[in-house]
Amino acid sequence: MFATAAVIFSLLLIITGVAKIVSPHDVEKALGGLGLPRIPYAGAIIGVVEVTVGTAAFFSSTALLIQGVLYLVFAVWVFVALRLDVPLASCGCLGRDDTPPSWAHLALNLIGAGVTVAAAVDGPGNWTLGLETISVALVVAVGVFLAYVVLTDGARLAGVRAK
Repeated sequence: MFATAAVIFSLLLIITGVAKIVSPHDVEKALGGLGLPRIPYAGAIIGVVEVTVGTAAFFSSTALLIQGVLYLVFAVWVFVALRLDVPLASCGCLGRDDTPPSWAHLALNLIGAGVTVAAAVDGPGNWTLGLETISVALVVAVGVFLAYVVLTDGARLAGVRAK
C-alpha cells in the first residue's frame, strides 16, 4: 500500500544525498548557524549515508525503517531551526543557499518518516518493488523535480529579470 510513496521518498533521499556530496558546505554552514560545531566533510558524510540508506531501502525493510528514522531526524532538525528562528539561507538539504527551512519542509519530512516507517512495518512480503511500482515512482519523481525547477528557477531559466 505504501510502496510507491516509499520509493518516491527513497529517490528523494538519494537525490538530496548526492546534492550534499557535490556541495557539502551548506550543511556545515547550517550546523554553524544553529550553534553546533562546523564539522569538516559533515555534508559529504551525511550525503553518503543518505545515498546508501535510500538505495538499500529498495531491497530491505530494515533499511526502509532506517530511512524513516532519517526523515524523522531531518524533521527535528527543521523544527529546531524554525523554533529558534535562526536566519539560515539553507538547511543544507539540497546543497544550495536558497533552500531555507520552512513549515512545508517540516511537513514533507514528517510525511516521509510516516510513509517509510509504514512501508517497513507492512513487512518484507508486501515491500516488493516490481517494475510497475518503480516506473510510477520515477515518473512522479521526475514530475516533482520539474515542478521544483519551474517554481524555483523557472524565471531565471526563461531569462526573465526582475525590474
